[in-house]
Amino acid sequence: MAASGSVSIQGTVNDLPSGSKTLGPITQTSAAAVDASTQLELQSGDNTITIPTAAEFVIIVFDPTSATTKKLKGNAGDTGIRVDPAGSVLLPLDATHPTLIINSSATDTGLTTTVIFV
Repeated sequence: MAASGSVSIQGTVNDLPSGSKTLGPITQTSAAAVDASTQLELQSGDNTITIPTAAEFVIIVFDPTSATTKKLKGNAGDTGIRVDPAGSVLLPLDATHPTLIINSSATDTGLTTTVIFV
């Protein structure tokens, strides 16, 4: 039997000029989940992570005490997308995803980033 997986996001944003907004539930599922994860101490610059062939999405969890600027980017000279240095990211993947690059403005000494592929 193949492994399966799902991640759901749900929330509420309050006190907006237009009132409250409910988000989700948004569910990302995989009928053939992979069993792959890695933990690393991000180094200054580009940290390249190989994505397993069958992975359908990735969850990145940064250390909650980290303050270094982080960007998700491609391997070209693009600038990438800045993300919360102490937050997390859920990213659906397409079929042509050989690598994931997390650029860090400095070494996250003693702090662990967890990357989970599903």
